[in-house]
Amino acid sequence: MSKLGVRGNNGNEIRFFVHPNIIQSDKQLEELIKRLARLICNDDKHVSERDSGYRWQLDDSNDWWADIEANNKIIIAYRYAFSPAAAQKMSKLCDTIIWRLNLERFQS
Repeated sequence: MSKLGVRGNNGNEIRFFVHPNIIQSDKQLEELIKRLARLICNDDKHVSERDSGYRWQLDDSNDWWADIEANNKIIIAYRYAFSPAAAQKMSKLCDTIIWRLNLERFQS
């Protein structure tokens, strides 16, 4: 499990650190969010900013969301992850995202 791992109510959120050099502009942040949508939802056509709650919606069914905290921690949330088994899957997803984006060295 990643060191930041699973958070939120019953494990419906994962969090991981992204080095500030990776997201120095709004455009880089947008590209990162789209890349996360491709990894999680298999496309980025439905990524949109929201008015409340998490900053981005990642899919057309409104099940996956993303946000970023001031300390450059990305938050990914899934609507239906409310069980211990789902928390384990979210943890594995977090590890996979960190690995796919080559962010291992930035986690603490």
